[in-house]
Amino acid sequence: MKAINPDKRNMANSKRLYNASSGPKYNLISQWIGKNKRILDVGCGTGKFSKKLSCNNNHVTGVEFSEENYLIAKDKINVYYGDFTKIDINEKFDIVLLADVLEHMYYPDNALKKAIELADEVILCIPNFDFWVIKVLEFLRIKKIKLGFFDENHVFYFNKKIIEKLINDNGLKIIDFSSPSPGRFPGFYTHISNIKPEVTGIQFIYRCKKTIPF
Repeated sequence: MKAINPDKRNMANSKRLYNASSGPKYNLISQWIGKNKRILDVGCGTGKFSKKLSCNNNHVTGVEFSEENYLIAKDKINVYYGDFTKIDINEKFDIVLLADVLEHMYYPDNALKKAIELADEVILCIPNFDFWVIKVLEFLRIKKIKLGFFDENHVFYFNKKIIEKLINDNGLKIIDFSSPSPGRFPGFYTHISNIKPEVTGIQFIYRCKKTIPF
C-alpha cells in the first residue's frame, strides 16, 4: 500500500463530477444490497447511484467530500458534506458502501473503523493497481493520464493482498468477492479475471461482515 504526500494533491480541487450508476460493477452491488435496507453511500458523488438504489425501497444516505458534487446530490438524497472520517453521523445502517473511495483517502483504516461502527455489513470496491495493463504502462514509462487508474486524486495504491489485509485487520470477514470487468471490456474477460484476479482483475468488490459485534 503506497501513499503520496498529502500536500501534492487535494481531492477538493477536482472539477470532474462522479456520476456513474450503471455497468457490471453497479449491477453487482445493487444485487448484493437488495431491498428494504438502510444504506450509507460514502463518496456518493452526484447521488445518481444512490438514487437508483433507493428505488428498491432502500433508504439511502450519502456522504460527499466534493462541494460541487454535494450540491447536486442533496437534491436527490439526504447527504452529509465533508470528510467521512471526521463528520458526526448519529445514525445506524444495514450497509456502508465504500465504492471507489478508499484509494482517495489518506487514512483508509479510519474509514473502515468508522464504517463498522455504523453498520454490520460493508461493501468495498477498490481498483487493482497490480492490474497487468498498469504494469505494462509503467514498464514502458508511458506518461500517466489523469483519468481512471491514474486519477490525480488517488493517494493510496492497493493490490489484492493489501486490501484483504486491511479488511481482516479491521474486524471484517469477507463473505462475497468478485472482479467484474467494465462494460466496455468483452464479456469473457470477467471469466479471465477470475482465474488469477491478483494480476488480471481490474477492480475488486468485497462484501464483508463484522466478525465481532460492537
